[in-house]
Amino acid sequence: LIKNFETKERKQLAKFVRFHNKSDGQSIVLLEYILKVAPDFESDKLKKENVFRTIYSDRSGFSDAIIRRCMSRLFRLCEEFIIYMRNQNEERHRKIELMSFYGDRKLDRHFSTVLKNWKKKPKEEWLIDDLYFFSEFQVEKEIAGHIYRKQDRTVEPNSMQISNNLDAFFLMHKLKVCCTSINYQILSNTEYELPFMKEVLIYLEKDWQNCPPIVQAYYFALLSLIDGKEESHFQMLKKTLLESINQFHPDKQRDLFSLAQNYCIKRINKGDKPYLTELLELYKIGLETEVVLENGELSPLDYINIVTLGLRLKVYDWTEQFIEEYNHKLEESFRESAYHYNLARLFFSKKEFSEVIGLLHHV
Repeated sequence: LIKNFETKERKQLAKFVRFHNKSDGQSIVLLEYILKVAPDFESDKLKKENVFRTIYSDRSGFSDAIIRRCMSRLFRLCEEFIIYMRNQNEERHRKIELMSFYGDRKLDRHFSTVLKNWKKKPKEEWLIDDLYFFSEFQVEKEIAGHIYRKQDRTVEPNSMQISNNLDAFFLMHKLKVCCTSINYQILSNTEYELPFMKEVLIYLEKDWQNCPPIVQAYYFALLSLIDGKEESHFQMLKKTLLESINQFHPDKQRDLFSLAQNYCIKRINKGDKPYLTELLELYKIGLETEVVLENGELSPLDYINIVTLGLRLKVYDWTEQFIEEYNHKLEESFRESAYHYNLARLFFSKKEFSEVIGLLHHV
């Protein structure tokens, strides 16, 4: 477990264990010994017998049971540290817990301050991720409890806000799970019932326009999977993405773009050539918004796919510009060969054969 911590996290772990576990000296000594040997976690120094002699230097014989108990206690402390670290990084959870505490203790002024700060969240915290609507649901529940405790009949209950956020949370996740499941069914050639999918689709058929854009996007993505012949579902998915992409967390952006791209690929494989243009347009949007980049890098596969689309559509000037501009976004080990290989493909497609051989020498 400790092997998978980053160097900075190991230092934080040591501080955490020293502060929270002063009564268990052996666990602290064990951790410090492991960190001293790190990063050589395959060293013989970390064999149980060698570790035992270091930690229990006053004992004459090796005891597997004693060293195992010590390791178990340290493992439990590592898990507590992981939970602590995750909570420290999750600002939303911390604020909701504070609201809950202040509400329970009737500390109205402190409650109002935290709620005010919640409503002033920085822009990146407003991005819709997996927990966005659930967090909003939890906050509205705390507000409802606050209203009830004050017994102020002039304040309108927030039951609708609670319901809307809970519905949005359920619908977004249900639709996403349905998309994933149907994709798997198509790939594995299996079929099974998805509970409540029909009921959800019936409800959204009447009320999708009143749902948040992320729910609308997954709704049209699911429809495009269920009824691939109906092009309007894909067009509505693309429209929703174009209009609302900046509201979504990068993970959600990539997920929805992948669903849209897969639809285009299926249509292309069936001989629908107009979807070559659709797919390239999606890639262009993905490049502009950096949706197709992972930690600032473009995958070699996407690089090749984009060039291939450009060549098939004969948009040579744009393709050459792309090859030049995005070459530096590739991982360094692929960069040079990918650049010369795809430039050679471009010149071959343009029938400028004299340029091709020289470029291929660099691949």
